[in-house]
Amino acid sequence: MNNEIKIITKESLRMQAEEKIKKGFIPAHSEMVNIVTPTMRLGATQDEKFELAKNVKSAGSDRLFMSDKILKYGSAFDMPQPCATLSAANKKEVVMSVREMINSGVFMSSNSIPTDWQTLWDALRIDISIRKAAEGVIRGSFYNILNMPNSDKVFKATEFYPYGLTFELNNGEGQSVEQGETRGGQVESIEHLVYAAGFTWTLLAELFQGSIDPQRISDAVMLGYNAKQDDVSMSPLLAYSYSGAQQTAAAVLSGANRQELLYLTIENAIDDFALRLDPITKRKITASELVILAHPEDARHISRVIGGLPSDAERIYPAISEISSIVGYDGETIDKRATSVVYTGVTAGKCYLVKKNRYMNIGVKRGLTLEVDSIPDVKTLAREQRAWYFVEGQQTTGIANFIQEITLPTW
Repeated sequence: MNNEIKIITKESLRMQAEEKIKKGFIPAHSEMVNIVTPTMRLGATQDEKFELAKNVKSAGSDRLFMSDKILKYGSAFDMPQPCATLSAANKKEVVMSVREMINSGVFMSSNSIPTDWQTLWDALRIDISIRKAAEGVIRGSFYNILNMPNSDKVFKATEFYPYGLTFELNNGEGQSVEQGETRGGQVESIEHLVYAAGFTWTLLAELFQGSIDPQRISDAVMLGYNAKQDDVSMSPLLAYSYSGAQQTAAAVLSGANRQELLYLTIENAIDDFALRLDPITKRKITASELVILAHPEDARHISRVIGGLPSDAERIYPAISEISSIVGYDGETIDKRATSVVYTGVTAGKCYLVKKNRYMNIGVKRGLTLEVDSIPDVKTLAREQRAWYFVEGQQTTGIANFIQEITLPTW
């Protein structure tokens, strides 16, 4: 029998991220969070938000790079560097970290120098970028994720697909060359949507809390960002109305124990899945490299049986090699002052057999982007305002053909 397959969960991804960060993980330049000048406004429609996001101007340094000092001091906020505002006031160079600048009230002063604001933006960008790049989301096990920075607000699904190009024999004497082309067969339209969140540093907070805690804000941003990404992509899968051939019932076998029933249910689901057809080619879908999506507790049980069970002369239970991974997803709950936002996970007693396919795609127009307005607002007594957003569109057509809903036997 094979060893149990490792279960992928939000918690396991976070632990991997923390380990990577402790070891000095540095993201690629393409993975950096962008910081831009304020453009978003209250009451804007989705179309207006999309245009604003498309035309923003960067507020971060174009030459920003990672330094070994970040690893030495633990974060960009704790790395010592010259403070232009206090250096000018004291007429000598003052070296301190961005965190110390915040606690000293540098950014609450009308005399703060733009150089220090640039230092703050760069520190924000570095620390959030490290955490964003290190942490994963579970939706990557089910969707293809593509960067599409030049895509329009509404675009055709064919933009998700690679070009088709074949080499054909050519006489080399003027014969036309076979041309590559985009794949056909899909006519649906996909829309990019803007997802945003904000944080305001108020006068009350300034008076009684003293300073902004950048680490707490960064942690809240990443929790909300990852939770929303997974919810946007997983909720269509969980809310889909599966019926008929898309469903597999719990196995029934007299005298079988719960491990056997669970094992047989999964085997039946694989057999059912193997009868499903690709919507374009009309060919049967190969039941291999399958991913099981389940509630974390069910995922734990499933991981123990797919490696195989003890067999005898009458019943043979080898490892289920068609399963490549198990994902446990129980959603997320984010608590606010008086309310809680709940993102629904997989219902216990159900699970889903999924094959990653070319009909489930996520197009990212803009990755996580931060807008910062450091000018106090006298009308609301806001001292500083921030908004984070990302822009993406997704195709979920493959849910109908490449996912098998399974009712699990009682454990």
